[in-house]
Amino acid sequence: MLGLPFDEFPPYVPVDEDYPPRADTVMSRPNEELLAEVFPGVPVKRPFGPNETLLSIDKARRLLGYEPQYSWRTS
Repeated sequence: MLGLPFDEFPPYVPVDEDYPPRADTVMSRPNEELLAEVFPGVPVKRPFGPNETLLSIDKARRLLGYEPQYSWRTS
């Protein structure tokens, strides 16, 4: 893929251990508009706000009582 031998790839780090979760997105356009353009016809499994993150932080909320203190829009 990158022209690297298999043993030279960096170790796999799951997203839920490496991604700094925020409650919102960096995108200026509303989610509904972006999803319709980029993923037309893909069913939406839960309701979301116009700029709510589309990467679920439910696991962190449920297991850790996590609630983001900062926003991508104001950070």
